[in-house]
Amino acid sequence: MISENETPIVHRAERFEVVDREGRVRAVLGLLERAEPTGQIVGVELRDAAERARATLAVGEDGSWMLLELAGNARIVLGVNDPESDAVDARAFLYLCDTDGRPVAGWRVNDEGAAEPASGS
Repeated sequence: MISENETPIVHRAERFEVVDREGRVRAVLGLLERAEPTGQIVGVELRDAAERARATLAVGEDGSWMLLELAGNARIVLGVNDPESDAVDARAFLYLCDTDGRPVAGWRVNDEGAAEPASGS
């Protein structure tokens, strides 16, 4: 317990990992090891017993997103791109992907605030 005169301890790191009893990484908080052409990705990643990402909440240089994955491929991608960045498809978006992680259906919010089919789906 911290008394009134003590400063709370702050732990700083680029990355924290939670491991299971067998030593496998099951969760990550911090810098994520994903390809990001415009900078670093910071987030929370939950992994299965094979240490494959299954759910990710992340923030990058051009927006934030949530991925639900299966067998190493994105299945659902929900996010918001920053319209002031070099984002390809600015504003809110949702993609549903096939078993190879390719978008098969998608929507985004356009500049007028209406939902429309997203390019690439």
